[in-house]
Amino acid sequence: MLAIDVEVRGGKPIYGYTLGDDVNITSDVRDIAGVDFDIAVTYNGWSFDVKYLPMYRNSRYALYTDDGVKPLMDLYVFVESGFKSSLGIQEEASKLYDVAIQLGIHRSLGIGEAELLRLKSLQSRVDQLTTSELTTYLGLDVLITHQLAMRWLPVLQALGAITGSNPMVINQVAESASPGHLAEALIHKYLQFNGIILQDRRREMDYEAGDKTRARSYGLFRNVGEYDFSAMYPSLYTQDNVDPINIRECQSGFPVRTTKGTKRVCFEPGGLVHKVLSSLYRARKVTKALKATYGDAPDQAVKILVNSAYGVFGKSGIGMVNEWVAAYIAQKTQAIFDDLWQRYQPIYGDTDSMYIQLDGRDADKLLMEINDYLHRAYGPLMEMKLEEVWDVVYIPRSKAGGAAEKTYIKMRGDELVIKGGALKPRDLPRGLRYGAYRDWVRALLLGDARLDDLISKFISGASLEDLFIEYSISFRDLLYTHEGSQIRTIDRSRFPALAYLAVASGREALIDLRARTINAKPIDLDAFVDVLYLPIETQGETKAFAFLINNEPVIARVSIQFDQKQGKILTKVANLVRASREDIEKLSIKAIRESGLFSHIA
Repeated sequence: MLAIDVEVRGGKPIYGYTLGDDVNITSDVRDIAGVDFDIAVTYNGWSFDVKYLPMYRNSRYALYTDDGVKPLMDLYVFVESGFKSSLGIQEEASKLYDVAIQLGIHRSLGIGEAELLRLKSLQSRVDQLTTSELTTYLGLDVLITHQLAMRWLPVLQALGAITGSNPMVINQVAESASPGHLAEALIHKYLQFNGIILQDRRREMDYEAGDKTRARSYGLFRNVGEYDFSAMYPSLYTQDNVDPINIRECQSGFPVRTTKGTKRVCFEPGGLVHKVLSSLYRARKVTKALKATYGDAPDQAVKILVNSAYGVFGKSGIGMVNEWVAAYIAQKTQAIFDDLWQRYQPIYGDTDSMYIQLDGRDADKLLMEINDYLHRAYGPLMEMKLEEVWDVVYIPRSKAGGAAEKTYIKMRGDELVIKGGALKPRDLPRGLRYGAYRDWVRALLLGDARLDDLISKFISGASLEDLFIEYSISFRDLLYTHEGSQIRTIDRSRFPALAYLAVASGREALIDLRARTINAKPIDLDAFVDVLYLPIETQGETKAFAFLINNEPVIARVSIQFDQKQGKILTKVANLVRASREDIEKLSIKAIRESGLFSHIA
C-alpha cells in the first residue's frame, strides 16, 4: 500500500510517498509510477492531488503505473461521511492532523500532540519552507496517511467480504451515499436469491422521528458515567421481528404516527428482511466475542452495517422505503429514551447514549439496575453498557441561555474529547491553535489555571505571526458552491479572505464570478488564499481587520459589495494604517476571550 501526498510550491508539485517505512520526496511524478504497490491511498486526494498525478483516463479513482493501472483511494471521504463514527471519529474535525490526534496515530509515530500541531502549521507557509522543513512536513503527512490506511483498510476489506464488493467500491459509496446503501444492497441480494423483488420508491409521508439529543442543564459535572445502548436500533428490530413485508395492524401493537394517521403495528415472525437484519445482529455478537483472536476489523465492519440498516426504511431518496417501519423504530426507541431520561435523570443524552452524574454511586451497580429495568420493560435484548466514567463533563451554555446540544467536553486522565462545531479552535491565534490549547482546556476544567494567566504567558512568548488567526481557503470554496455555481450570499466566514484580497491587491479587488477573474486576471480556482488576520469590526458594509502582510502588521477598513445579478464582488480599502505589536497583542487577547472555545469555558 502506497500513501501519497502532494504539495504545490511556486506553482510546481512536490510529491511525498511511502510504503510505510522510508519516506521519499520528489518533484518527478514518474518516481511514483515506478513504485511496486497494489493500492494507493491519499487524504483529500480526489479533490486536489489527482490534478498532479498520472490518472487513468481522467478518472479520479485509478493511477497509471509502470505495472499497469492501480486503484487510488481517498480516506478523507470516510471522515466526511456516515462511516466516521464507526471508524473512531468522535469530534467534528476532518483535517488530517485532527483525525490523527483523535485516533492516537501521533503517539504511534512517537510525536507529542503539541509537536504534531506545530508541524501542521507549516502548511500555511509551504512556499517559504526550507528543503528540510518541507521534507519533514510532507513526510509526516504521508506517514500519518499510511497509518490511517493500515487501520481502516482491514475494516473496508471485511465490509467488502460481507457485501461482495471491495474497499474501492466502498470508498466510492462513501463519497456520495451512506453506509445504509451497503446494507440495502445486501437485503436486496438476499431477497432476489429467494425469488422476491422489493420495489424501490420515494417516501410518500412524513413521521415524527423524535429528539434523542438533549441536555438537562449547562455547567461542569464531575464523576459522570457514560452509558451507551448495546446496539439500540439493531436490538429493537431483531427482538420485535421488524420487517417491511411482514408488518400488520394489531390491537396490542405499538402506536405509530405518520401524516397519514396512527396505526398500532406488529410484525409477523419469519420475514426475509428480518432474517438479514437479525443475522447482522447475531454476527455483531460473534465478532465482538472474537476481537482477541481476529482484531477489531471484522467487528467494525459488521457494526457499520448493523447500525446503518434501520435507516434505509426512512431515507429521503429512492430506496427500500417503508414509512411505518421507519416510524416504528424511531418512535419506539424515542419512548424508551424518554422513559430513561425521566427515570435516571442524566445530564446529557445523545441518540443511544446517556451521561449520568454518579454522585457517589457505583457505576457498575447502576448499570445492572438500568439493564434489569430495560429487560423487564422493553425486552431481553434491550440493554446498555458502561462506556466510560469521565472525571469531568462540561456542557456549555447556548446563545439562547439554555444548555447547548451536541456540544460538550469530556475528560478522563490524559484523554480529552471536544465535541461540537462551536468549540472548534479555528478562531484561535495560530500559536495557540497549533500549540497548547488542549492543555489550556484541561487546566481550566480542572481548576489548575486561570485564563488570564494562560493568556498573559502566551502573549509574552508568542512570535508576531503566532498572534494572528490563520485562515486558508481555496478560491473554488471561497467563491463557488460545492455544486460549482457561484455563491449567492457572502457569509461572515468569507470576510477575512475577501478583505485580504483588497489589501494584497493594493487598494481594491474586483472579482467577476462569471468570468472567473480578479482585476481582469484569470483565477486559479485551486490556488489558496492564505490569510493571517484578527477581527476588529465585522458588522456593516465596512469591515475592519488586522492583517500580517509581508511580516508587517496593518489595520485595514474594507468595504465589501456583492452584486449577485452581475456576479461581481468589489472589495475596497477605505483606510490602511500600520499597527504596532501592542495593537496586535490587544486584538489577539480579545480574539482568545471571544473564541467559541474559551468564551464558553471562561
